[in-house]
Amino acid sequence: MPYYWTQTDTRNAILTSLIPGGVALAGFGAIYRDKSTQKWLETLRRPNWAPSNISACSVVDVATMLPLGYATYRVFKYGGGFDYTDTTAAMALFGSNMALSLGALIHVKNRNVRLLYFNTLLVSLTAIATAITYYNIDRPLWTGFHTVLSYYLWKGNDEKRR
Repeated sequence: MPYYWTQTDTRNAILTSLIPGGVALAGFGAIYRDKSTQKWLETLRRPNWAPSNISACSVVDVATMLPLGYATYRVFKYGGGFDYTDTTAAMALFGSNMALSLGALIHVKNRNVRLLYFNTLLVSLTAIATAITYYNIDRPLWTGFHTVLSYYLWKGNDEKRR
C-alpha cells in the first residue's frame, strides 16, 4: 500500500485522536464533578514523582492519550483497515484498552485502589499488546506510567481508608 497522506487523512487522524482524548477528559470530568472522590484521592499517599493535583494528572492523561488516536488512524490506514486480520486485532486491542481505561473510573468512584491497580495493569497489558501489533504495522510507542502509579497507590494505602 502506498504511503501518502492527504487532507482527509489529517482530518481523520484528528477525529480519531478525539477518542482517547475524550476518554481522558471523561475520566477527569467524572472525578472533577465528584468532590468526595477528589478529597479521597487527595488523602492517598503517593510517590514523590506522582502529581498530587488532579488537573495535572488529567493534563498528563490527555497529553499521552491524544497521540494514540493518531497512531490508531495510521495503523488503520497503512494496515489496510478491517480487511486484514492483524489490523483488525490491533483495532480490537485498542478498543479494549479504551474500555478498560474508562473502567478505571468505577474503581476510583468505589475507592478501591486494589482493583484500580489491577484494572490499570490490564490497561498496560492491552497497551503493550496494542503497541506490539501497532509496531508490526506502523511502529508507535506507549507508556506504562499509570500502572506504576496505581500499584503504588494500592500498596501505599490501606483499603480501610475509604
